[in-house]
This record gives sequence, structure tokens and C-alpha cells, in this order.
Amino acid sequence: MGDVVVPEGWKEKEIGGMFSVRKSPIKMKDEETYRLVSIGRRNTGFFDREKKLGLDIKTKNLSLAHEGDFVISKMQIVHGACAVVTSHFNESALSGSYVSLVPKKDIDVNFFNYLCMQKSMYRKFLNSSYGVHIEKMTFNLKWWFNHQIPFPPLPEQKKIASILSSVDEAIAKTKAIIDQTKKLKKGMMQELLTRGIGHTKFKQTEIGEIPESWELKPIGKICKLQGGFAFKSNDSKQEGVPWLKIANVAVGCVDWSDKSFLPEEYKEKYHDFLLNDGDLVMAMTRPLLGNKLKIAKVRECDSGSLLNQRVGRIIPKGSNIMYLNHLINSELVVGSMQKALLGTDPPNISSKMFESILIPLPPLNEQEDIHQKLDSFTEKEEIEQSKLLSLKNLQSGLTQELLTGRKRVVV
Repeated sequence: MGDVVVPEGWKEKEIGGMFSVRKSPIKMKDEETYRLVSIGRRNTGFFDREKKLGLDIKTKNLSLAHEGDFVISKMQIVHGACAVVTSHFNESALSGSYVSLVPKKDIDVNFFNYLCMQKSMYRKFLNSSYGVHIEKMTFNLKWWFNHQIPFPPLPEQKKIASILSSVDEAIAKTKAIIDQTKKLKKGMMQELLTRGIGHTKFKQTEIGEIPESWELKPIGKICKLQGGFAFKSNDSKQEGVPWLKIANVAVGCVDWSDKSFLPEEYKEKYHDFLLNDGDLVMAMTRPLLGNKLKIAKVRECDSGSLLNQRVGRIIPKGSNIMYLNHLINSELVVGSMQKALLGTDPPNISSKMFESILIPLPPLNEQEDIHQKLDSFTEKEEIEQSKLLSLKNLQSGLTQELLTGRKRVVV
């Protein structure tokens, strides 16, 4: 392997020496139902595709999946389509485009699966494939089998796989908590933003039933959407005042992965477009990502940036800013925006269009109560999101250290 450093106690092994190819064809019958499965790209594992009668399956070259096998999609492996067969997918049906590999006794298949998630293995998959287009590459198993990789003894493989698996489980549990929190918050939002707290009398309006004491008003009555300034591309500097563009507004957060700057003197010259901690900013071109609005609260670390054109700042008019945030993210407002954007290309929302959206408006004191109830869900989600980020950073660090032998485990 040339200049590849093999950690002490590890050995270089040919991939082909770690596995045997399983041949497990299914003798298909027309009247039997088969559970057809596939493997997702980017190491996302198996998923159910469909169930079909043998009679309805045109290509009759299915094979049986066996728990513990390592399976590769020959047509999609350059995109990371490989996975270990878990008990849930045992005895499901694989198409002829998959190859099943049985690990030898000194190979932990879960450790090998983690290796296959790394860029170095992705390169080997690509180098072992042929074709004129990345979406139409064909995998040559023999070529891949000839590659050598540094490999630890079995006890170390098992220990590393166990450590990485425990982090994966923690990530999955945290994601589940986040998803459940979002689900509960969504239900609570729908209830609180249309029916309020403790109301018994309601009235019919253009947007449906709302509490009798609430008003129906255009959202422009309680806030203003201020568009940003049309700064020129040649105003850009290597450093200076952060320049908040449409690309920096993501769903729920300001994203500085693509960061630009404007001259320091622009702070004073364009102070009307200077953002403050707690401001709400919204994308005005392509404002929706699926059913979610690209709107974000400006954090302390984002404040002092300058607002670019096609990004709007939501300025409250005697209304609670946090209530506004929940309201604008609600199904009611998002749905109204989807209708307004229908047929526009590219989808653009103007200040006038936004400010004309009808919303149910409770008194200020009830706005405060509503946002506090919803904020409890937001805070829980933020805590879990922070935990998730820490776990992903831990996962990335451990993966690099453990799978290369730079960090050794005690077995």
C-alpha cells in the first residue's frame, strides 16, 4: 500500500480474503408474496420497497438476504449503497443487482461497515467501477477484492464497532426526541394560535373559527417586513461587517457557511439595515423549503451584520416578537404564503404580499402566554439540537481516530 502506515498489531489484508460470496437464489413461485428491499445511498441502510406476488415480478433472479451478511448494490455502490443485513431484513428479497458477502470468522461485519462509510473506501468503490457517467457506473467485485486495507485483530474490531455503535444509538435517540418535540409543538401551535387559552366562545371568520374576543387582521397591522439593501458585489471585502445574504437564511437559523463581508464604514452609512440580537429575518426569494419557512432569529453572534436585498427583517408594531415568530412559522401563515407564491417563478414574496396575510390576533397579554408555552418546546428542541451537534462531532472525531488506529482501544 505504499506510504500507508499500518498501526502496530494491525495487518494489511485483501478485501477479497475477508469474505466469501453467498449464492442464495430464490426459487420463485407465482402465488407467493415477496418482500422486496433496497439499500439507500450514503450508508443509510436497508429499506422496504414493496411486496409483490411472484407472478407480477418480471425479473426472476431474486436472492435471499441473510442476517449478518454485508450486501453491496453493484449499480449504486459509488454512492455508498451498502449495508449489513439486520434481523429486521432477514430473509427479505434482493434483486440481481445486489451481491451478498459472508464475513470470515476473523472479521467483524459491523466494523467493516463503518470502514465503508469513510472517504478512503468510497474512493476504492469508485476505482473498482467502470462507466461513462457517475449515475451509470457498474461495480467490478474482483477489482475491489484486490484492494488491501490495514485491519486490526478481531477483539479490537469488535471494541471499535461497539464504541461507534453506542454513539450511533445516542444520536438516533436524540433525533427521536427532537422529532417528537417538533410533533408536539406543531400540535400545540395549531391549537394555541387558532383557539387560544381557555376560550369557550368562538366565531367564524374567513380563515376559520377563532375566539370571540380575538380580531382578524392583516399581519401588516402588527408587523412590517423591511427589505434589505441592494449592496453591489464589488462592495465585498475579505473582512469587515458580516453581509447577511439570502443564502445565509436557513430554516430556523442563520447559516454562515458561505460568509461575505462589507466595508466597516457601511455600519454607519447603512445603519438602517444593521441587524440586532433578537431580530427576525426571512428569505423573500424561495422563502419555503418544502413546508418550512426560511426564517431565523438573529443571535448575539449574528448581530451587527448588514441586511441584503431579498432578505426581510420583521419589525413588530406593538406585538410580541416571539409570538410573531411562532405565528409566522404556523401552518396558517405558511399555507397562505404557499398560495400566494403559486405560479411565481422564481417564487418571490413582497412586503405587500406578506403584510396582507390574514391572521387571528389575541390581546398582547395572551400573546405573551402563548409564546411562553410554545417556547418551552423550542427550548427543549434547542437543548437536544445542541446535544445532537456534540454527538455528531464526537462521532466524527472517534471515527477518524479509531478506524485509522491513531487512537487505540483497550481490549
